[in-house]
Amino acid sequence: IKKYLGQPEADILAGILLGDKSGIENSLRDRFIKTGTVHVLAISGLHVGIVAFIIILALRLFSMPRRVCYITTAFLLAAYAVLTGANTPVVRATLMAVAVLVGKALNKKIDVLNCLGIAGIVILFSNPLLLFDAGFQLSFATVISIIIFAPRLEIILNAGLSKNQFAAYLKRSMAVSLAAWAGIIPIIAYHFNIISPVCIFANIPVVFLLFLIVVSGMAFISFGFVFAFLASIFAAGVEFLIAVLIKTVVMFSNMPLAFFWTHKWSFLEITGFYIVLATLGLSLYKKEFPKSRVIIAMLIFLNIFVYSGVSSGTQYDVRCAVLDVGHGDAIVLEFANGARSEEHTSELQSH
Repeated sequence: IKKYLGQPEADILAGILLGDKSGIENSLRDRFIKTGTVHVLAISGLHVGIVAFIIILALRLFSMPRRVCYITTAFLLAAYAVLTGANTPVVRATLMAVAVLVGKALNKKIDVLNCLGIAGIVILFSNPLLLFDAGFQLSFATVISIIIFAPRLEIILNAGLSKNQFAAYLKRSMAVSLAAWAGIIPIIAYHFNIISPVCIFANIPVVFLLFLIVVSGMAFISFGFVFAFLASIFAAGVEFLIAVLIKTVVMFSNMPLAFFWTHKWSFLEITGFYIVLATLGLSLYKKEFPKSRVIIAMLIFLNIFVYSGVSSGTQYDVRCAVLDVGHGDAIVLEFANGARSEEHTSELQSH
């Protein structure tokens, strides 16, 4: 990767395909964080799904029997999960994919929520403390929210009735993106002190570009080892796609109100938000569900939100405190996102 691709494209591809994001510059990673698209820089369920699709497609081209194809794909996905470090989102996605593939191989009816439950039990059995890990919470909250809300949002957006395939794709993508974002707002606010409304729109082109990058990137690595002369050709295509990805993310990050910092949400705020979300979900699935209850739940949450001081995270950009530490003075800088920096007078004088 580093031989044929320039920077920062090589570091981005290493993060997307191998889960190695150590080389990505902080300023660039910050753009992805602000647009809610940072998930593409690390191996996640989306990557596992794309890889599974590519493997199945490749095996079917060789006329491999369906059952053998599914079982082989399951083994290859497990190997890919180990290769990329087996972090929580990858393990969750791999376990779900393996459960689905085995079920299809045995001609069994697939229940996605059951597969998700199996993945959660296996992961927590191996390490119960992962329940409090941000990656675990984001991974499972995203999938649950998509499973529950995306189908209904597609109906509301009339995605299935669109004669134009491109319009239908956009509506489905919007439904999935909105459902995923709604499910993780409190978790993101709690762990990272940021809310990024622009991610609803940014993820539509970014996910499409990710699919193209994964496909072309795997072709680049696969054929590059065997046919060196093809490596440069594939590398040029991958580099172009990653450059487009970067420009897209930068464009969305520069939009007005793309993101805003917030305080660390309390347990009361998180609970209130999910009560509102659950109430909204019931109103989508049950037509007879009183809409007034949704409004009441939203008003209760807004009261909790305002009472807790939602604006506390955006009232200032930087707070400065000067402390007497005995052997001199220390300056503590507290930023709006919760980060802190300390400087001692001796260090300041040396500069």
